[in-house]
Amino acid sequence: MTTKRKHPRGWTDEEIEILRLQWESGQPIKTWAHLLPNRTERAISTYGSAELGLPARGNGRTSGNSMTWRAIERVLSDGIARDAAEIGRLTGLSQNYVLAELRMHYPASVHVGGYGLRISGHGYRPRLWKLGPGKDSPRPKPMTSAERARKRWRMLKEERPDYIETRNARYRLKHAEKAGKLIRRDPAAAWIGSTP
Repeated sequence: MTTKRKHPRGWTDEEIEILRLQWESGQPIKTWAHLLPNRTERAISTYGSAELGLPARGNGRTSGNSMTWRAIERVLSDGIARDAAEIGRLTGLSQNYVLAELRMHYPASVHVGGYGLRISGHGYRPRLWKLGPGKDSPRPKPMTSAERARKRWRMLKEERPDYIETRNARYRLKHAEKAGKLIRRDPAAAWIGSTP
């Protein structure tokens, strides 16, 4: 049978045991504070460090101490290399959080296992991340501006033919105006012709 002996500031033996156990797990206090319902996160932190003399916990962003990192580890544990956008979709996390966490754990816990097919506006392919340390895949050369322009033009032809037709009509009109082949109607004549 556990004792209900009171400690300074009303902490019971059971509460102290929970605090010690969870403190050593390295989990952020907010993830297990519900186990001590009558205590605030600040009270738990203060009592653990000041009264019990437990070691410092860091800022919560140390290796293995982040919920974001644990979610990324779960997604990458199948051995498939994924980019930050896909990891974000699979975990439900913001891509910015995912990238920050990947940078923090690179190269000790993740490495670049390849590069994606999608090409950014700058001509670079996104990094595909794999779990564990390892040698990074060599980065392919970025596309030149001419290659990017050709790719964009092909995409527009396939996906936006209406945009291409409007653009071409606009250029034909400008060319006809410059060449003098377009007869502009005199505004005064247009006004006279429009009166009944």
